[in-house]
Order: sequence, then structure tokens, then C-alpha cells
Amino acid sequence: MKADMVDDWSELLRRADASDDPYYLRIDEREDLVASLEQFAKVSQNLDTRPVDWKWALIALHLCIQGALVCALSGTNGLGAMNHSSARKWNEWYEKRRKERNLPPPEEKLADTRTLFKRAQRSDYMHEFGGNSVAITQSEADSFERLMELRNAFSHFSRKGWSIELLGLPQISLETMSVVERLCRHPAIDFRMEASQRERCSAAIKSVRAALSALHEVYSKICDNHTLPPKGHA
Repeated sequence: MKADMVDDWSELLRRADASDDPYYLRIDEREDLVASLEQFAKVSQNLDTRPVDWKWALIALHLCIQGALVCALSGTNGLGAMNHSSARKWNEWYEKRRKERNLPPPEEKLADTRTLFKRAQRSDYMHEFGGNSVAITQSEADSFERLMELRNAFSHFSRKGWSIELLGLPQISLETMSVVERLCRHPAIDFRMEASQRERCSAAIKSVRAALSALHEVYSKICDNHTLPPKGHA
């Protein structure tokens, strides 16, 4: 097979600008969010028969909430989702670039997901396009925190045996998805999304809700029919 080596940078840039070019995956923060929602919807369909897939479901759900937060917070200047140090450096770069046109931009670093979650509840971060901060219930905040713990444990799995009660996982996921859905309706996201992306988001969220609601009922019935041994019984 002949290798396709291109030395002309203008040709590489031309290819990158061609949306139908098979050499490139074209993605931005909005498409990343939509793709994460669709992946979560896909994995959630098999959880009743493959409980081990909860690992991938929770990782995908984390990508959903993080992606929605990044889209909602970034703003027109792209700084709202960065950590404070990175945002400061970018502001300085914008000022210096007026005189030094060839000045390279600084590295971009996101704030951690917990920080982004807090920012979404602040009007000074969420006012763009006339939007409001996102109201989060205590139960939703607790579910988000539990998701973070589970996702981190799965992503950095150590040498251990681990038993996770399945009953609570659909509720954690549904409450987190409620936050994602409200973020997706925020003008900062809705205004920038294409119509096809909005439709895909809605379809994925609907699919997730149906699958997890049904799974919650299954788990609840199993729990109701499960008889625990009396205290002191070995």
C-alpha cells in the first residue's frame, strides 16, 4: 500500500477544511457532547444483560456532563471553562497579540469537572445570550458527586475486588442526565447547535431515559424479592 505523504502544509490545511475528507475526523465541543450522549444511549441499552457495561456507561455519562458544562460555560471568548491560570494567560495573550501578531497562544487547560459544575450554578458564568444559571437540587448534586467517585474509580482501576449495588445506579444516572438536559437547553448551547445536533441530543436523551427508567424498575423488583439473612447469621 502506497503511503500518502504530503509535505505541502497548504495541502494539509486544505484537506482539513474539507468536511467530507476521509483523512480527518472533524469534531468540536458541540459534536463531542452529542457523540457522548449517543454513546451513553447505546451502552445503556445492554445494561440489563451486561452489568459490567456500567463501567462504560458511567464513563460516558461523565463525558456528557463535562461536555455540556464546557459548551455552556466557554462563552464567546472561549475562556469560561478554563482554569483560572489558563484563562489569565489567554487574556494576557489577547492583549499582547495586538502588538505581536505572531505570538504563539498559551496552552489551554480546562477547570476540573467539579469546578465547572459549581460555575454552572453562578449567574456571572452563565449569563451569555440572556441565559440563567442552572438550578441544581441537593439530590442532583449528590448524584453528580457519586458519579464522579465511580467514574474516577473505574478510570483508574486499582488492584482490588469491588461490589457495587446496582439499584442506585439508574437514579444517579437519571438525575445527572436531568442536569445535562437543562444545560443543553441553555442559550449558550442551543444557539450554537445545528438543528440536526439538537435532534440527535433529544433522541439520545429520550432513549437513555426510557432504558434507565425500565432498568430501575427491574432492579427494584429484584431488591424487593431479595431476602436478606437475619442479623448474626453467617
